[in-house]
This record gives sequence, structure tokens and C-alpha cells, in this order.
Amino acid sequence: EDVNCLIDNVPNLRRCVITHRSTKSAYANAKNIRVSVMGTEPEFADMARIEMSSGRFITYPDMLQRKKHCVLTRSLADRLFKCYDPIGQDLRIGGTVFSVIGVLARLPDAMAAEDVDLSNAVVIPKSTDHEVFSEYEVVVLPGSWNDKKVDVSQVILQMYDEKGVVDGAAVA
Repeated sequence: EDVNCLIDNVPNLRRCVITHRSTKSAYANAKNIRVSVMGTEPEFADMARIEMSSGRFITYPDMLQRKKHCVLTRSLADRLFKCYDPIGQDLRIGGTVFSVIGVLARLPDAMAAEDVDLSNAVVIPKSTDHEVFSEYEVVVLPGSWNDKKVDVSQVILQMYDEKGVVDGAAVA
């Protein structure tokens, strides 16, 4: 709802991509590593100026079919698979098996969030993330508690031009 409101009300918006982040355990080749899982959309690669080391990024067919595909950062791929080619290898994330389809050179520093290690990042289709790792945030206050579903961790907006950035910032 909130993202659609942004899309409908931010002037000069060229495109919008969302991400959902969570921390999970990843297991491959007898190694267990805590990773930052980022569910996102195919446009993320272009908007974040992602460079691939090998393989490919997630695609719309991956999203539509809720494929258990993942893209690793180069440093994570090196830690998990050493000298082996990670493409086509299995990676168990939080109990679900994913197939490695690509390796990123690295994620941009601008993608960092509090307590997120970008060197241990795994990117998966947003639809798969929602299906497999749907999360609730529970807030406990003295005498009560509240839970809410968390679907969006970050919204990335791309404007048509500099004027659009100024106009859009006033709304967003």
C-alpha cells in the first residue's frame, strides 16, 4: 500500500524497486554462515549498477515462477565454494535449498543498512522471499504487544532528472 502511494504521488518518478532484507543461516560444503538475504526485483541490478562476476541476475520468469534461485556476492561465493564454480551449486538458506545462478562483483555501499554485512549477501526473487521468508515484526510494550507484517525494507526511487529528485524529495 505505502509503495503504491509513493508511486502514485511522487512526481517525475521513472521507476521504483523495493527490497526486503532478513538475516538467515546459509549452509553449503559443510560451512554454515550468517547471511543477509535480500528479496528484490530484476530492475534492482540496473538501478543499483550491479556488476556480475559470473552467471546472471534474477529475472521476471524467476519471480513469476517463485524460483528458488539466488545470486551471491563474490566474497560469500569464495567462502562457501572456495575454488569451485558456484553456478549451479545448491545453497541451503534457512532450511530451503536454492540454486546459485549468479555471482555479483559486489553490492554498492549505498545498499548497506544497519547491521548488514554486504560481503555476506544473497539476492533472491522478491516473490520467493515473500513465500519462503515472510516475516512478522513483533513489538512488545509493557502490558501489550503488536505484530505487523514486514514486506519492504527499502524503497529505491529513480527519477527522470535532477528536478525530479528535488520535486520527489518534497513528497517522499
